[in-house]
Amino acid sequence: MTGDDLRVNQLLEIEMEYNEKKVIFASRVEEIEQEYLVIAAPIRKGILQMPPSGTEILIQFRHRETLWGFQSQVIAKRLRPIPVWLIKKPSKFIKLAQKRNWVRLDVTLPLQFEFLDRDDDEKYEGFTVDISGGGLLLSSYYECKTGERLKLDLLLNEENTISLVARVVRTFDKDEKALQRYRVALEYEDISEILRDKVIKFVFDKQRENIRKGLPN
Repeated sequence: MTGDDLRVNQLLEIEMEYNEKKVIFASRVEEIEQEYLVIAAPIRKGILQMPPSGTEILIQFRHRETLWGFQSQVIAKRLRPIPVWLIKKPSKFIKLAQKRNWVRLDVTLPLQFEFLDRDDDEKYEGFTVDISGGGLLLSSYYECKTGERLKLDLLLNEENTISLVARVVRTFDKDEKALQRYRVALEYEDISEILRDKVIKFVFDKQRENIRKGLPN
């Protein structure tokens, strides 16, 4: 893995300190220069992040089914024509363990699901409460059990429906927080990196759309 493997529009995730906590932001490569990278300024809760020059960051991305990363530093920021950070170009890359923290977006998306571990061919309807590159929170009238696998048909937009398998990692009872529907935390299982990148790109693009509209993420 070398710097030449990075490409414009490569999806990135930035890990850094934020209010004394480690957080993950979504970004992408906008330009590649000889000594630095230009990446999209990330957004948190509808606010553009513009940290001081010199801020240390960890960049993570996927290349050929492998999670890679490199340490870098914010050199400068620009607001026009689009908000970006200039960061140090990496001298080396490191392989990273598969992570479990992902940028999460609160969004309502319709979906259908089937129970793979039941003698049941019915398709049920629900919607997302939030979604990330690692899983989603499902809201449905139908009860699920921890450990069950579901086949999901998820409508990201009018032109893009994806199918994937997810496992139930946690369930919330209807009476918890006065809910009228079940909420089910799902983690993707054996998802291809092509599909995962589609989800991550959706999260990134939706954040950009929300900031243009003045909406919270």
